[in-house]
Amino acid sequence: IVRNLKRGETRVSFTDVPSGILPDTVRMQSLAEKGRLTILEQNYQYDLASSEAILRKHIDRPVSVLFKAGGTVSGTLLSYDGRTLVIQPAGQGPRNVARQQIRALTFAALPEGLLSRPTLVWLVHNTAPAAQQFEVAYMTRGIKWRADYVLKLRPAKVTPAGPKHEITDTADLVGYATVTNNSGVTYEDAQLKLLAGDVNLIRPEGLDWLPRSLRGGDVSGSGGGGFKEKSFFEYHLYTLGRRTTIRSAETKQIELVSGSGMKLRRGYVYDRQ
Repeated sequence: IVRNLKRGETRVSFTDVPSGILPDTVRMQSLAEKGRLTILEQNYQYDLASSEAILRKHIDRPVSVLFKAGGTVSGTLLSYDGRTLVIQPAGQGPRNVARQQIRALTFAALPEGLLSRPTLVWLVHNTAPAAQQFEVAYMTRGIKWRADYVLKLRPAKVTPAGPKHEITDTADLVGYATVTNNSGVTYEDAQLKLLAGDVNLIRPEGLDWLPRSLRGGDVSGSGGGGFKEKSFFEYHLYTLGRRTTIRSAETKQIELVSGSGMKLRRGYVYDRQ
């Protein structure tokens, strides 16, 4: 993000924040020279403007009710719950209004402090007024990935071999990295890295059953722009060799592995039960 900052203490806001963000993982730093900017406070504001939040902020404030059957009533909102609003019209006593009878509620203005989306706000001290570029890093819930595979069997090849026949089974395989983004934010032109391993999120199945030629190195058979795999300790990191956009509420599939004409071994399992 880029912001023009004045000298001294000022605030920096960032609204492109996923709803599942883990606030204690947020890290913001200036990409300018060291010492020009000091972060004094970091705030995660998430009091969103839902209907319940607006009602909560309007206790002891005027509201207007439009009924489904027609007619309106205006007054001070004294209290509310999931079924009833208690409104006191001017010069009258309190009146209970069933929420199922209400077509619409009208408010004078959006109360202060309510936001249309989650927002990160920093209080910073700036020593040089100029446009500054910031880097914001965080972890979030709502993004996951898994590996999906499609195996297509080819017709078996039967070769006479003396009194018996030799049967050769082959197959074609394609594997996809399936990325699902339910974080509420679109990631434009992102550098995608997928981590397989137990990181207290999801542990995908390993790839040990794949042929060795499809494990490690360039795991994509589609040429440039595929995934590069790197192993360290018990983890496997797959880095996409190109940038991609992962949109909000989207499931994206990217080829992870592929192979054709793989030889299969046919076996039989006997279960006495």
